Amino acid sequence: MTTAGLAAAATAFSVHTMHAGRIRDDPQKRTELMQEVMTEAVPEYAPTHRYAAICLESHDRVRDMVNTPNGWEPFHEANDVVILRKTVDGSPLQQVKGTGMINAPPRAIAEVVRDISRKGEYDDMLDDAYTVEELDEWTMLNYSSFKRVWPTTARDFLTLQHEKEYEDGTIVIAFFSVDDAVCEPKKSHVRARVEIGGWILEPVEGEPLQCRATYAAQVDLAGSLPASVVNKATSKAPMCIDGLRSVVANMPLEDYVFTPPSPPVPSASSSLNADKVDADDPGSLPAPAEDPNDMGVDSGYTPTHRYAAICLESHDQVRDMVNTPNGWEPFHEANDVIILRKTVDGSPLQQVKGTGMINAPPRAIAEVVRDISRKGEYDDMLDDAYTVEELDEWTMLNYSSFKRVWPTTARDFLTLQHEKEYEDGTIVIAFFSVDDAVCEPKKSHVRARVEIGGWILEPVEGEPLQCRATYAAQVDLAGSLPASVVNKATSKAPMCIDGLRSVVANMPLEDYRTRTTWGVDSGYTPTHRYAAICLESHDQVRDMVNTPNGWEPFHEANDVVILRKTVDGSPLQQVKGTGMINAPPRAIAEVVRDISRKGEYDDMLDDAYTVEELDEWTMLNYSSFKRVWPTTARDFLTLQHEKEYEDGTIVIAFFSVDDAVCEPKKSHVRARVEIGGWILEPVEGEPLQCRATYAAQVDLAGSLPASVVNKATSKAPMCIDGLRSVVANMPLEDYVFTPPPPPAVANTPPTVLKIDDDTAKEEVEQAAANNETEAPIPALPEHLAAIRQTGMMAALDVQHTAESMAAVTPSNYKETKSVAEAHGWSYVNDKNDVVTFRKRVPGYSIHAFLGKGVIPLPAATIYTTLCNMAHRLEYDRLLRDYSIINQIDDQTRVVWMLHEAKACLLTHARDFVVVLHQAAAADGSFVAAGRSITVPEKPEDESVVRGEVYASGWHLKPLADDPSQTMVTYLTQINVA
Repeated sequence: MTTAGLAAAATAFSVHTMHAGRIRDDPQKRTELMQEVMTEAVPEYAPTHRYAAICLESHDRVRDMVNTPNGWEPFHEANDVVILRKTVDGSPLQQVKGTGMINAPPRAIAEVVRDISRKGEYDDMLDDAYTVEELDEWTMLNYSSFKRVWPTTARDFLTLQHEKEYEDGTIVIAFFSVDDAVCEPKKSHVRARVEIGGWILEPVEGEPLQCRATYAAQVDLAGSLPASVVNKATSKAPMCIDGLRSVVANMPLEDYVFTPPSPPVPSASSSLNADKVDADDPGSLPAPAEDPNDMGVDSGYTPTHRYAAICLESHDQVRDMVNTPNGWEPFHEANDVIILRKTVDGSPLQQVKGTGMINAPPRAIAEVVRDISRKGEYDDMLDDAYTVEELDEWTMLNYSSFKRVWPTTARDFLTLQHEKEYEDGTIVIAFFSVDDAVCEPKKSHVRARVEIGGWILEPVEGEPLQCRATYAAQVDLAGSLPASVVNKATSKAPMCIDGLRSVVANMPLEDYRTRTTWGVDSGYTPTHRYAAICLESHDQVRDMVNTPNGWEPFHEANDVVILRKTVDGSPLQQVKGTGMINAPPRAIAEVVRDISRKGEYDDMLDDAYTVEELDEWTMLNYSSFKRVWPTTARDFLTLQHEKEYEDGTIVIAFFSVDDAVCEPKKSHVRARVEIGGWILEPVEGEPLQCRATYAAQVDLAGSLPASVVNKATSKAPMCIDGLRSVVANMPLEDYVFTPPPPPAVANTPPTVLKIDDDTAKEEVEQAAANNETEAPIPALPEHLAAIRQTGMMAALDVQHTAESMAAVTPSNYKETKSVAEAHGWSYVNDKNDVVTFRKRVPGYSIHAFLGKGVIPLPAATIYTTLCNMAHRLEYDRLLRDYSIINQIDDQTRVVWMLHEAKACLLTHARDFVVVLHQAAAADGSFVAAGRSITVPEKPEDESVVRGEVYASGWHLKPLADDPSQTMVTYLTQINVA
């Protein structure tokens, strides 16, 4: 089938949500994210973009400008907005600030202000405004232009905008001009400048639906305007406060109310969002995210206890505390343990961290540390310690008391401890104080607090029986002790690292080595010496071919089109050529993979043979080429690796290596292929045709100038034409690719999941059990069965959501508005006959979008397309690559997908690991859905951001009056935290 219809249905409601968690396109998502990560206090934020340093300073500059009392003079007052102005030393340009009350919470106002495209709603001089680049969730590079005031030229601005919410609920949005090549000045405008500007949005105590809004700025309109004219033109800019009042008036203001933490669990300094947790009400917990681990806390681990949310965040808090470089000062060193301490803004209590090597694997040390009852073995101040409650295998509620130091009272702690192992073998054990009725404070002790603490146990590369151990904590001994005494008493706590050394010395350390995983997918795991670079080579070839920028047409002959490209940092060009060959990809691959046959389609070849067959798909090949007078003959030693994808595409990558099995010959110059390869793609509907692409970047070495090398290699892709005659007489029917059958259709409809009920989990499990009873499912190993059930649950969730919105269609969404609102959905837009809704979940970082549209094709046809991952490349324009990690059964598989985010103005790609489940119902409807999981076969890659989606997917329902057409519902739920 063609997928134009499916593309039209998907484009309107999936592009900016399903791909990479992009949030700029929807301002409301920014507020929801803020409600999740800033409910208590701003977590430690470390921007890495090119403007990081000046962003972090900008809030202080805005607050200083506004709060410095001297020099401000009243200037104008209207509509309850008071404007003041101020002369600045050394500048003829004034600063202005205005303040007024707005009947809306700060977060509601921030939602409007942060979206530059909405500025025209409260500033009638605006002509155009948009975000040029989103640097991170809180930082935008914005363009704005303003209407021309005769006789002057129109002005425009390029400003950097950065947002921060403080612990008291105040929000500061700073902005200032920058010069950046991504948006050069226009000839039609004068590029003006904001020296510094911003909003300060302060909550009003006792009035949660009010805000004290201040706007301040110093602007230079540039050009030849006198300063007096500039000052007059900009002096009433703060009146935009009045304009904002009407904009926010109709917003659901109750959703934006800031709730300060009381009491903090844990304390505010640990930023663990404890205010979201009701210890007595497990049902109040948000759905926790899944985390990649190896030691139990892995794809099968989803905590459900009352502290689930803050546990999942605690590891990042510990790593941030340890890894943030600023502020640490050396304090003490003994027995090869180095201790540093750090002053924390807003607190008199210091943080301490210590690091030392221990001759034991991380898992051996973790076995001791996780058992609080063993703490006395390496801490001689301990008096008593035990686990009050084991919340799950990796989470303990621990009690510990310490010996009294005269003349003080003894101290005790109640801490939550949570453990996580990362893919590289690092183990983090985080702990922090909580208040819990299961262990009330004792009259004999002062209940002290760990604001945040933990162990980071890192394996040492090449030394499996060693560990780099770091202990860090911020402790409040409470009572009436001065901070200086507390800091002194806790400053050497990391010396417990030394104590641990003797504890683990006699353990059977070999039993605790970290497990490792290797391999790209479930079927093929190379073990030869070039395994790692082989697995990367296919992506390199596809990247080289598919990256659109920079290619220029160069040559065309015999239906082969050749393009060339200049590569940054290299004088050597890349070339690629494409042409059709009347043969299946597998037939062509049989010729190309055999290097000894290269002479059949390349008349410059002199000799070629395989030096070593590393495995069935990997060859070490030698090839030499005829001498072209007056140059010396060239030869190559290349590694060749082959991979066939699910859609029948075959990639054969090759690149030069240096290997002692085939040293360079004196008679030849050893040339190099930097990267090269074939991409052989099947043609839909034409099983005996192939779209062949050859691409390479070659260095002929020696003393040849780059211009000569580029000319000599520029027509290499013409070997495509040579291949045509080679394959013409092959038995081509024998090489036709047969795609895997679509997932089997179940005979019974999936059971509906009522996700609105408190007993959602139990109903899902019962639903899965019912399905197993009605349509038996083959037995699987326990971990695969758990993954399959996760996929089934996602499908049930999508089905339920679609059925709850069944009455709403693109043609009647206005009349059925109450139906959508009853299920929490709010209207977004209606484009291309697709109606889109959004669901806001206050306090959560999950953002849901739902779209509905009619496709004039039978549901079974669309379903077949959705079940074939290869087709996704056609209707998902941001999908760059995918692979099937594990085909669990006919209806369930684990898939890795890489999405290129540059089209969304993000600076990096996102990948997802998702379990997908497909099923059909007796009423003719279909569901294809999935959700993120973590599996050891596909660890996170540092070069991309691992995205996370909750139950998301497609529901297909034939129209009752015309089964040849289908109502398509698409649901996406993304975790942007």
